[in-house]
Amino acid sequence: MYELRKQHGDKIDIAYQHERSSQQFLFSGGGEVWYNNTQHGSFSEFLSKPTPIFMVDGTGVKLEELPATFVFCSPHRDWRKYMNAIYVHARVLPVWPWQHLVAARQLNFQDVSEQPLAELYTKWGGIPRVVLEKADSKSYQIITMDKALAKARSLSDILATVGHVSAPDDDSGRILHYAVEPDFIEFQVFFASQWVADEVVRSAGQQAERQIREFVAAQENNPQAAGLRGQVLKALEHKVL
Repeated sequence: MYELRKQHGDKIDIAYQHERSSQQFLFSGGGEVWYNNTQHGSFSEFLSKPTPIFMVDGTGVKLEELPATFVFCSPHRDWRKYMNAIYVHARVLPVWPWQHLVAARQLNFQDVSEQPLAELYTKWGGIPRVVLEKADSKSYQIITMDKALAKARSLSDILATVGHVSAPDDDSGRILHYAVEPDFIEFQVFFASQWVADEVVRSAGQQAERQIREFVAAQENNPQAAGLRGQVLKALEHKVL
């Protein structure tokens, strides 16, 4: 929003919708701001014009009915039909590095000490919602994250997602992360941590070695899978040892 304003000034109007809460904000080029707490269609008359920008934090939007649209959401299979359109461009945001998490803790999460943050980061990676916002929620850590891990313990299902736009379900996206290149287009898929990789391979049982060998052979020339290949091979070594 900042970059659009800097580039186009008051020539554009911007509507922002928060999907989960249904809150909508309209930022006009003239500086006025309107707010509406009803579900979709609050600014339908405005959105029917050719010039506005529509921003959605979530997934419940019909793109074909809207003007220029930015959608901010987790990768999901529902978006595949849109990705084939010539006017649609996807960009991938990376997980947060340790330095950013420490800075965010000092600014907004001072009740979270650095030691538990480091422990959660080592286990679940740089996802602020998990390691900062929900750091003190034992039930979230035990139930939600263990649920995600349990759903992802089918190694063959996990390995089959590499190269696709989405993980098999929303939960497994918490343990499969993207390592993003500076262009925000190229990326690699990897487990949130080596601990997660070890757990997935351990739970795969006797089939793990065969599945990993097949995966490594099939993905040998796929740069997106390079990091994941190394993780599962290392996890297999741990299992054997």
